[in-house]
Amino acid sequence: VFSFNFSVYAESVDQDAVKKTQELLKNRESVKEITKKDAKAKNADDLAKQVAGSEEDTQELYNIAAEVLPTLLKMNNNDPEKAATALAEYSKNPEKFLSKLPKETRDKIKALSQKIESKQHKQP
Repeated sequence: VFSFNFSVYAESVDQDAVKKTQELLKNRESVKEITKKDAKAKNADDLAKQVAGSEEDTQELYNIAAEVLPTLLKMNNNDPEKAATALAEYSKNPEKFLSKLPKETRDKIKALSQKIESKQHKQP
């Protein structure tokens, strides 16, 4: 999801770009439009859908990504390239990344993760 995000707004980050990206992530129709034009965005969206398992959970995943974006950028001096690199590193150690997020955000991530896992266990 974040790679989708960075491919859309890779220029030097300002608050307007962050807000636009957050709005885009929160609007499923906007995401669908972007994925029609951008192969990287489509790949990220396909992965998000595969992980989430449903449209509702995919949107919740995007909502959390929109919430995490400003924190991730702030942790990387508002440099989108550094943020993307850091995110790749954090994917190897997600606990380290999670520990840097606000408790409320961590709780949302945990709740979504549990929701997705419980649905996966119910599937035949």
